[in-house]
Amino acid sequence: MGSFLRIERVLGDGPFAEIGEPTAAAAQDRWIAAGGGLGQLSWHGDTHPNTYYRAIRLGIYEADGLRLRRLLRPRWPVNSVAIHPELPLLAVGTGDYDGGFAFEGELLLMNLDTGRVTSPLDERCEVRRVEWRDARTLRLVLAPPTEETPAAFTHGYTIDVERDDWDTVAERTIATLDAGGPMVETGTDDTEARRTLAGFAEAWAPRRQVWDVAALRDGRVLAALEGTVLESWLPSGDREWTLRHGPGGREIEVAPDERSAWVNVAERLRFAEGRWRRVPGPVVRISLDGGERLDAFEPGVPVAFAARRDGWLALRDTEYRAENPETVLIGPGHGEAARVLVGSYTTTYHRFRVRRSPDLLFLCGDVDPPIRKGETEDPAHRRWVVSMEVADGTVRPLFPISLGLVPLPEVPGRRASVTGGPAVSLPGGALVHGGHFVLNWGAVENGAFVARREPDGTVVWLFRTGSSITGLDGDEERVFAAFNSGEVVALDAATGVELGRRHLADTPLSLALAGPGRLLIGTAEGRILDCALMKR
Repeated sequence: MGSFLRIERVLGDGPFAEIGEPTAAAAQDRWIAAGGGLGQLSWHGDTHPNTYYRAIRLGIYEADGLRLRRLLRPRWPVNSVAIHPELPLLAVGTGDYDGGFAFEGELLLMNLDTGRVTSPLDERCEVRRVEWRDARTLRLVLAPPTEETPAAFTHGYTIDVERDDWDTVAERTIATLDAGGPMVETGTDDTEARRTLAGFAEAWAPRRQVWDVAALRDGRVLAALEGTVLESWLPSGDREWTLRHGPGGREIEVAPDERSAWVNVAERLRFAEGRWRRVPGPVVRISLDGGERLDAFEPGVPVAFAARRDGWLALRDTEYRAENPETVLIGPGHGEAARVLVGSYTTTYHRFRVRRSPDLLFLCGDVDPPIRKGETEDPAHRRWVVSMEVADGTVRPLFPISLGLVPLPEVPGRRASVTGGPAVSLPGGALVHGGHFVLNWGAVENGAFVARREPDGTVVWLFRTGSSITGLDGDEERVFAAFNSGEVVALDAATGVELGRRHLADTPLSLALAGPGRLLIGTAEGRILDCALMKR
């Protein structure tokens, strides 16, 4: 069992893509060090991809050619970086407020030649600034230990550490108890970091999460990403056009004639009446001939897509605990056809977008079903996969989502449940879908899964893993699943046996088959990986 795919080309590539939005940067003759973050992998329709995900990055690049040499995933945000004036040594200040009382983080020292990393502070604390005063002296600005200190969020203590052995300093050998120097103001402006990186790459700007990808029969590739509603790439690898707007697109649904596509635009934040408010985004139809906006539908609430392969589209209200939420049906003629009641939605439980489905499928049921006195049935059995008839809006229950899945161990005071996830309809009526086992809104170790079901819900096979599923597609021979760990796995569609596994340098966020032997992967780094699938 080996790798089953080969990356043929990368669309949307650019310098420093691995670190996302920069927060700190430093450069010397040989090296560029840049810290940043890839952002959250959750949106108003799905939060599970963010489970167990660490978005912080630190990249080490060659100044000549900007080739990535090393990539780290620090535990805390990178606040400051500084390269030693003589040694191949990088100081990295990391940390953040823990959200409850204290400021946590650490100082990292990295040998730029060998990659060796040490954490020399004897206590966990946020390091807001690092600066080499000379070859012997490293100045640190540390956050106060707790929020009770006056100006704790805007000021920090300075401490000068003098050593002759910076290239061999050991773990936990620098005391922080003496951090009682003058208080200085500490800012979070990333302008200097951007300016440093832009000096090495003309017209540089970071690309961010590719939330959805789609392939057209003529070889073009579509992508919806952060800050961009939709972009089109030609078979040559050149970008044909791009439509940018606000927070960008989240889901793409291409019309059967491939002349247009509907895009679900993310909600945005607006400051009004003294507080930030969420403003739902529109659903827009875009011409695939030139990228013009053809239609726009303003649902007034955040929505998630469900679709039939014949062109029917459903916009499901994802607003938590909305009263009698309506689902809007849009017909193949692109106009509103009806409004129906499907049930409440939460980003934790009800994600269930099915590729190439002959039916409109939804996951329905109680948002947070209570445990009733004397109840022996798992409350998750009241969460069903249902089919909707577009002719009259009739909802037909198919099977409970937890039917046939491995039960979770009993945990006192906690209720086991099953969520939905990305799915694909296979020829013959079988359904393959991802999901997660949860306990009272909490994640479960090794709790992500991919399952194949017969049309009546019977589970044919179950594949479990410890990473959150971010994308799924397949055909009658193989199923491909992407996870936030960076892995993409190929499974036998009939048996669920693992056929291959590939760990990517990027974080896969979306995935779509693009015809026989070709797979598209959108990443959190803003890239689109165009991959060739190896034959079995």
